[in-house]
Amino acid sequence: MKVSWFLHLAVALGFVCTECKADPWPKDIDGQPLVLSTVDYHKKTVDQLVTIFMTHHDETEQVCKTQKEVDDWHKRHPGANPPVILHMEQSYTATELMRRGSKAKAAIPAMIQTLETPNATGKDWAIRVLSAVGDGSPTVVQALVRVLHKDDIGYEASMALINLSVNNTDVLPAVIAKLASDLDSPNAKYSTGVLEGIGADSRAAVPVLIQLLEHNNTCGQVVNILCSLGADAAPAVPALLQHYDQLKGDESFAQRRWVVITFGKIGPGAKDAVPLLLKAMRTSRPLDAAHALWRIDPQYTELAVQTARGELYRDNRIHWNSAAVAILGEIGSSAKSTVPLLLQALEPSPYNARSFNIAWTLWRIDPEQKAKVITVFEDLRLHPGYFPYQELPLDAVGALWQIQPERRDELRPAIVAGLRNNEMRVGWAEMKTLQPALTEISSDPRYSDLHTAAVLALRQINRARADEWTR
Repeated sequence: MKVSWFLHLAVALGFVCTECKADPWPKDIDGQPLVLSTVDYHKKTVDQLVTIFMTHHDETEQVCKTQKEVDDWHKRHPGANPPVILHMEQSYTATELMRRGSKAKAAIPAMIQTLETPNATGKDWAIRVLSAVGDGSPTVVQALVRVLHKDDIGYEASMALINLSVNNTDVLPAVIAKLASDLDSPNAKYSTGVLEGIGADSRAAVPVLIQLLEHNNTCGQVVNILCSLGADAAPAVPALLQHYDQLKGDESFAQRRWVVITFGKIGPGAKDAVPLLLKAMRTSRPLDAAHALWRIDPQYTELAVQTARGELYRDNRIHWNSAAVAILGEIGSSAKSTVPLLLQALEPSPYNARSFNIAWTLWRIDPEQKAKVITVFEDLRLHPGYFPYQELPLDAVGALWQIQPERRDELRPAIVAGLRNNEMRVGWAEMKTLQPALTEISSDPRYSDLHTAAVLALRQINRARADEWTR
């Protein structure tokens, strides 16, 4: 092996230590052995790690300092780039502090101090460390909220605050206060992003969300949050009606649809939207209006069933429509007249998201279809999922968890593995079947290490995004 190749490999693997007192780069790179060393950060104290973090920056150093050295390198190595030294001490120490979690709380003041520096990489690492070590600290929450509307680290701060909010009740009121004091900020989207990540538990934010409907830079997120709040968002109905009326032109079609879905998620508290929804039944998307009307008032049950049936079967053939199938599943036994149609749609379908959704709807409408739907879910469970539904095998486990409770001990390991492998942060509607299992695991002392992951997964799959109905 040539020394130059070994050099590149060592640098890539992080074995070149810039803390080493000896010069790791001999004058003649080709002819002399390299002086290499490693630093065991696991053996460093928190104070030592903080000192290294604060006195080093991640950066790339060119070994060839002058043009002559560059030219000499190219002569000896035609076509190869000159080697570099990767200074990664800040990354390595931050990673070690994150690994130690709450045992590294002594690092909090230094990380907060870093947030005020111009070092972009350092600030990013500091936020990650604060997220990992400061879950119960109001000081950490205050520091992250202070930088929440900054261009360079606002997004990273919002992600950290979402994670901290699982175990820290200071996050929500602090973010609401930040938003209320800075409604016109172009970066208010980072605060609403936190509320969106908290989801149904952010009901205290409704008053400020109503104000934000007047601010175009965040109104899309605001509708999503209100949608996830369901009945708790009822005070926002007048503002939503006004917002809908202001959405003009074809380019606003999707946004109007989101508002219609939000009325449906709010339910009976959105009765003032019924005239608008009846008018929307005459548009090109009557399905969402019918779904919302049924959620608001059961008298529209048959209207919703027939509208969904009409979307699934027209011109003497079946047309796939996942939203129509979802409506029928929600309605349940009152949609039993559609079971023959759903069975017909299921038979020729391959084992994919379509068969998943039809099987789940059949189970919710008619439990007598149990044997047939178990066959579908069992097959899905045992076969890999394909893009964009890679999680379907896990979603099928969630369905079986509910249909066959006697198998939960057998099914639980797959769900636990999914949490450990971070496979539940997508939020597809199909993942809704996992809710009961995740709720149980989140409160099971045997899986205390997975509590945060389970809560974040539940928030994600129950986020009820306003651009689609959940199952």
